[in-house]
Amino acid sequence: TIAARIVDVSFLLFERNSSKLKGSGIYWVVGTQWCVTRKGVTMATRTAAQIREQAKVEYDAYLAACPSRQLLDRISDKWVGLVLSALAGGPLRYGELGRIIAGVSPKMLTQTLRGLERDGLVERRVTPTVPVRVDYELTDLGRSLLPVMRAIKSWAEQHMDLVNAARAEYDAASATA
Repeated sequence: TIAARIVDVSFLLFERNSSKLKGSGIYWVVGTQWCVTRKGVTMATRTAAQIREQAKVEYDAYLAACPSRQLLDRISDKWVGLVLSALAGGPLRYGELGRIIAGVSPKMLTQTLRGLERDGLVERRVTPTVPVRVDYELTDLGRSLLPVMRAIKSWAEQHMDLVNAARAEYDAASATA
């Protein structure tokens, strides 16, 4: 039989890249396996090495190399939010998008649309006519992001006066310091 060592700790989950535990429960170690019991249920957990390997697979935007950070960077771009909001009403042509989104350069609009298309948020449809007609439309994935983008846009519009006041106060305090 394998001898088990009982460990009573106040931690449950391994912290990323360490062997520290977080949470509460009763734990015991069998070889390199951690086991946990909660409310009378006993289950074997993964080894520390397995947990570290799983952590590499999971997305964590706080890690510099994580793909979710790249996606977060994309959707937090000001042009992305405006393009997604503009496309919420349905498909639009490139020129229509340029007219709706004041101040966007053709280069930035093109880069933004290409990035959104690459990420699966926008679909580009080409109709072979003379001249060629190109429409942009949100995909289901892009539409799933709309509530968040609308909320951010609405928050910015509703709180701009407070933000301007805070900026003025900060600038005045910085000028006297």
